[in-house]
Amino acid sequence: MDHIAVAAVGILAVSFMVAAGAKLVSTASFRQTLSQLLPSIPPRQTALITIFIPAFEFGLGLWILSGLHRPAALVTAILTLLAFSTALQWLHIHSPSAACHCFGDLLPHQWQQGAWAQVRNVALLLLAALGLNERAVLAPIALVAIVWIAVLAGWKRWAQHRPIGTPG
Repeated sequence: MDHIAVAAVGILAVSFMVAAGAKLVSTASFRQTLSQLLPSIPPRQTALITIFIPAFEFGLGLWILSGLHRPAALVTAILTLLAFSTALQWLHIHSPSAACHCFGDLLPHQWQQGAWAQVRNVALLLLAALGLNERAVLAPIALVAIVWIAVLAGWKRWAQHRPIGTPG
């Protein structure tokens, strides 16, 4: 693994672990975000999810750092980031001023909502692609990430501009 790939993997893993720790330190903010994201989930289950997501992120960060089955760990990170981007976009559509609290209360509110949060996720996706150390996969992963974010942005515009009462 070359130096760039090692650095990319380290930054990605630490990002997941810092995000996990920050969520656990500011559970009230993260729980509020989850309540907005999953309004039909009872508070008890929301409390469990508030612990599960950071535990998963921390475990994923450790898995990436361990080097054990690193390609599988990085693909898991990519899928996780795409899922988080989808949830983030849904949150932004339904509550535009809400922050994701992806990094708890560690980052300023405006860096945890809308376009800034998606830019951060694309950057993390690119780090995961670099970590795969396969130059052949970097371009397709970057393209998929950018197309996915564009689709999500289009979804937001469609959801905001369709007439009230139309099926969505």
